[in-house]
Parts: sequence; structure tokens; C-alpha cells
Amino acid sequence: METVIITYQADLGRAVRAANSISLYGVGNLIDPIHIVINDGPAVFEQAQSLFSNIKRAQVYHYTDISTWIHARSGWWSQQWLKLQAYKLVSTEWYMPIDSDMYLTRSIKHTELFSGRRAICNLHDRSMYQNNKKFIEYIDNACDYWKVDPDEIFQILRETPPNTLHRNSVSTMLSEMSPWVFGSIEKPSLEFYIYWIYLHKENCTDLYQHQKNWFWFGNGFAQDNS
Repeated sequence: METVIITYQADLGRAVRAANSISLYGVGNLIDPIHIVINDGPAVFEQAQSLFSNIKRAQVYHYTDISTWIHARSGWWSQQWLKLQAYKLVSTEWYMPIDSDMYLTRSIKHTELFSGRRAICNLHDRSMYQNNKKFIEYIDNACDYWKVDPDEIFQILRETPPNTLHRNSVSTMLSEMSPWVFGSIEKPSLEFYIYWIYLHKENCTDLYQHQKNWFWFGNGFAQDNS
């Protein structure tokens, strides 16, 4: 299980903590690379190369190594695009994007990530967003993007990491889409919604198996916004 952290200057300290925890504990194993993508300028990239140089398995890239799209409305939007484009760095069948403010508190076993050949995930009922109009709009916008009837979508991949992405599916999806959905003024959506609706359209959601409360924060993963 290869992991990916998209980060920038303000989050470098937290990203170092995240990478250190993955190097120490492991996500599925203690072998696969930890990919660090710097979503910032050349000077920050050079700083990051030094900061991550002593972390085992950490490999540092500049965002231009995987994407030329730099027109996102904010770093948060472009981060989502880069989480998907990071498939280009990965050699394993699956990979896991992890945010800079996340870190591991224990080893994550392979059996906690997969059930047979299916990746375990935590699907959310659409109804849980009934009081959050913005997320309902993000879901509906993803449906509109892929020409899927929103009434077909009862459950959806949660909007926050950790989520495990199927590398080949991401690759195929990106060949059919534009990054402009991220940061779109009229119909923006989120990367995991775009990905899940695409899997639904392609009848590939059986790549996953739902497990209630799978790896919510406090069970192996922690989060610190300080």
C-alpha cells in the first residue's frame, strides 16, 4: 500500500510528522514508498527535500512532476486534483492519499485495509448530509459531471481521507475528465465524490466493501489542525 501526502509550505511540519508516522508504523507494510508532493514553489520544494531526507521510504516530488494544471481557485482545490494525479507515482494496485494534518498512532494491518481483493471503505448514506446543503451540492455536481441520476446514489464514499484509491480506475477516469470541476465557480465537487460516482457509472463499486466507521479518527489515524 503506497501512501501519498500532498502538502505545501504552511503544512510542511505536519507533513513531516505524517511521513514519520507512516515510516515508523506502516500502512499495510513497512516496504512501500511514501510519496510527498509539494504543491508550492521551487524554494519550498528544495526545503522539503531537506526536511524529508532522513525519513525512510519518503520520496519527494514537485507538483509539476505529475500535473501542469495550476489554475485552481485555491490550494485546497488543486490538492484534490493532485491526489488523483498521484496515481502516476504509484506502482501498486491501490494507494492511499493522506492529508498533512493526519498521522498514524499504530501500525495499520493489511487485513484492516482489504477483505480478499476488495478494499474496505466507509460509505456514507446520502441522508447524513441532509442538513449540509454544500455537500449535497457536491454530490449532485459529481452526478451531473458523469451524467448519473442523483436518485441512484444512496451511499457515497466519505469526503475525507483516509480512503483507498484503485490506481487503474483513477488512471482511466482522469483520461475522461478535466480538472476544472475542482474549484469550479458554478458546479464544484470533491475528489472522492467524483471518483465514487465514476465507479458507479462504470459498475465498479464492487471493488470495495463497506465497513461502518472504518478508520475514523481515533482508530489508528489521528488528526491535528494546530
